[in-house]
Amino acid sequence: MSIQTAFYPGELPELTLTGDELAQAGFSAGTLFRISLYRNGLVLVRLDEDTDIAALLAELDGHDCEGAD
Repeated sequence: MSIQTAFYPGELPELTLTGDELAQAGFSAGTLFRISLYRNGLVLVRLDEDTDIAALLAELDGHDCEGAD
């Protein structure tokens, strides 16, 4: 797996994860996942295909530390 980071003045840091291991874990194009802050990092949780997106977005509405993509 390849992990690359980039920091640019005035912008958010960028983290790029690549490799077959990510695809094997289920993170591929079209995959839905939930993003949460944890300590000084991020936690990505893969969502099932049958996840109710409207309910998820309603749950996350107003949260500063969580999102979905």
